Amino acid sequence: VLCLCTAVVVFGAGAVDPRLAVRRTVLYSTLAIGGVFAFGVVETAVTDLLIATWGLPPGAGAVIAGGVMAVSFRPVHRAVERLLSKIFGEAGAA
Repeated sequence: VLCLCTAVVVFGAGAVDPRLAVRRTVLYSTLAIGGVFAFGVVETAVTDLLIATWGLPPGAGAVIAGGVMAVSFRPVHRAVERLLSKIFGEAGAA
């Protein structure tokens, strides 16, 4: 209840733009859900490929998939941010 009241006061007073809060929530929710799904797909594909091709242990696929996700996070973050800029406007751009 205290958090809800604080949010009402902060947004009501205009101290924080509510579009910024919504935009950031959508941005990081999309990245989290998409990241988990993408990791699962990449990990499965890489593990199957590594086992079939080189006979490596299944754990190697998770390590490589983690690396792929780490390298691809920032470009995906920027792309989602640009999309949200078009939807919500430039206010609250991070």
